[in-house]
Amino acid sequence: MNPIRPEIFHPYLNLIAAQSTREGGISPVPYDSLNLGNSTNDNPENVDQNRHRFFSHLGYRLSQVALSRQIHGSSILKVEMPGIYDGFDALMTNQTGILIGVSIADCAPILLHDPKKQVIAAVHAGWRGAKDKILSKTIIALHAQYGSNPADILMFIGACIGSEKFEVGEEVAEAFDPLFSRESKIQGKFLLDLKSALAKEAEENGVKRDKVEISTECTASSPDRFFSHRKSGGITGRMLAVIGLK
Repeated sequence: MNPIRPEIFHPYLNLIAAQSTREGGISPVPYDSLNLGNSTNDNPENVDQNRHRFFSHLGYRLSQVALSRQIHGSSILKVEMPGIYDGFDALMTNQTGILIGVSIADCAPILLHDPKKQVIAAVHAGWRGAKDKILSKTIIALHAQYGSNPADILMFIGACIGSEKFEVGEEVAEAFDPLFSRESKIQGKFLLDLKSALAKEAEENGVKRDKVEISTECTASSPDRFFSHRKSGGITGRMLAVIGLK
């Protein structure tokens, strides 16, 4: 098992943060092998075992994890205790001993940490969530709930579908700054740079550019390493991006 470990968080020994890959689990094709998503048609027992492996690798138990059944929306949950929640695409907490996370298979996972206020957040941002400004709303919520100054926030934008593969229609492209899309080879289609759009949005909300790490990896370009909803035609597993205060 070789999850992505954001370098920007390395100096903070009281913090755990990682994004899983598809390597190291027990699920069969097409969910091979570390499928962590219960929203798939994989055997639930496989998913439970995979989650046990992943969380144990990070030093956590299943009973210490908080996740949500995501809806591609922009609702944010203030997490006070572990559990499986419904309808939230961003989680935040200042509680130690809880691992919060989001599920992805092309959408962008975003992990945030304010080391001064000791708060964390995990955000699921596909184009719908990004269009609805879920990242902006999370940064604002961190300030409102915990007094977090955006200038103190460290942020990791994880592996997701890259601009060479993220082909969208005109109606989606128009929801973003023209700087972050360009025409594709197919008429009426555009290639969207979701990572750059999210980084710019964070900067506009007061997050310092030198405190943002952006993964260079593309889920749709590396099917042996990542699950990709688009590359697989929709039949694939799910990864998790998680963060916790020890």
